[in-house]
Amino acid sequence: GLIGLMGEKSFGEFGKIQKRKIGISSVIKFLFIVSILIAIPKAFSGWREFYISIAEHEAPQISFKNPPVGIGLAPVVLDFIVKDPLSGLDKVSVEIKTEDGTTSLFNKSYPKRLAEDLIQVEINPSKLKLKGKLALISIKAFDRSIWSSVEKLEAEIPIDLKPPKILPISSTNYLTVGGVGLVFYKILGENPEVSGVMLEQELYYGFPASYLDQALLSNKNLYFAFFPVPLFCNEQSCDFKIFARDIVGNKSQVNFANELSTKKYSTLDLELDANYVSSYLPEAIKEYNKQMKGAVQDFVELTASDSTPLAMSTLLKDSILEQAAKVLFSRPSSTRLWEDVFFYPGGSVNKPRFGETVSYTLLGETLGQTKSPGIFFASRTGTDVRAANSGRVIFSGEFGLLGKSIIIDHGFGLSTVYSNLSELSKREGDKVGKGEIIGLSGSSGLATKSGCMYQVRMHGQAVRPEEWWDPGWIKNRIFGQLNEAKEAVGVSQIQQ
Repeated sequence: GLIGLMGEKSFGEFGKIQKRKIGISSVIKFLFIVSILIAIPKAFSGWREFYISIAEHEAPQISFKNPPVGIGLAPVVLDFIVKDPLSGLDKVSVEIKTEDGTTSLFNKSYPKRLAEDLIQVEINPSKLKLKGKLALISIKAFDRSIWSSVEKLEAEIPIDLKPPKILPISSTNYLTVGGVGLVFYKILGENPEVSGVMLEQELYYGFPASYLDQALLSNKNLYFAFFPVPLFCNEQSCDFKIFARDIVGNKSQVNFANELSTKKYSTLDLELDANYVSSYLPEAIKEYNKQMKGAVQDFVELTASDSTPLAMSTLLKDSILEQAAKVLFSRPSSTRLWEDVFFYPGGSVNKPRFGETVSYTLLGETLGQTKSPGIFFASRTGTDVRAANSGRVIFSGEFGLLGKSIIIDHGFGLSTVYSNLSELSKREGDKVGKGEIIGLSGSSGLATKSGCMYQVRMHGQAVRPEEWWDPGWIKNRIFGQLNEAKEAVGVSQIQQ
């Protein structure tokens, strides 16, 4: 065996051992073949890497993240993503072309290979001094291959540097704190994307006037908006404005004539029964946590270990209806669903009444104060509760301190709320007629007696129910305003 390893045969011809020399050329051939076999996979890998990083032909990809609908007075941000997963990005450029010529907006080169980049480019019309009605946005992306493959994306978008022009039509609005106002106005030029009445940062949406009365169908630029006069207008100045924003984001707002009458609301001390609170609280905390999670960011849950006064004061302070109102009332029907004067829901008027400051105490300790958002109608448990007017049910279920509740949308931001019920007869989405039974009175939620807590809401804001029961108010403040607007635009058909 040792001889064999040294290059000799163990068994030669005729059984004799013979020696054989191995030439240097054989060794070189052997080593060359081994080198080739080792080099082939490395060469393949190298060629593959060469193709992917340098020789590939695929162009980069460009996609808008949020394509702008147009260019207005305010700067707009062009948001787009460029990708090249093979050779990587080399450079990106953005240009804008108008009737005055072409302007470079953005240029970027990539010193190192990068497969993807999110790019934001600001288009500032005042700095660029844009003119004309159209702008052509051109984006180019080059990769790092030897071919310098290029992708080009172009988008033509409108230029509109004129804000909406608003012209109030209504004469002086006579408003009451806690009540509702109505204003008619024209918007000259193109139709606005959104309009309405603005108070501080809150917008109460407007609608085309033809939605309220078909006789105004030909007056495409005439709009109207119902708006609430919040209770806080008693303590501070409330500056109502008509607001409009067009499709490219241009905004306008103007004042309109109104006279505001303040109104004093009484106070009510309400002592809660300790036994009732202790039996009610666990379920109230559970429902509160459930509903507030979806309505409030960074919400901290109440727990069973929280003291009764703390839990009750929190429940009173963070009214679930107020927190959820922005979601529930954010999409009002654009059709008038109600008819004339509203009905009482049933029962006898009791306390608390709308606007009263209710002070809650428990075992002599003050828990907190709330402004009553409606009127309580007392009745025996199981008494029929009827819809105050026709509309569509937008909520039916448990609603925190309000217990079993039904909310009806009557159109244009107007809604009614029926709470503390023992049974609910309607589901979300049901249409209801004026005076139709929607449930039975009770004492669910934080109710100290049996009945129905009734509210009227305008764009989610609690308002005086008394106005909607008053035929004179509806005739003068709604149809009177409507007829005045008709006369202003030359429509002779008058609503009685």
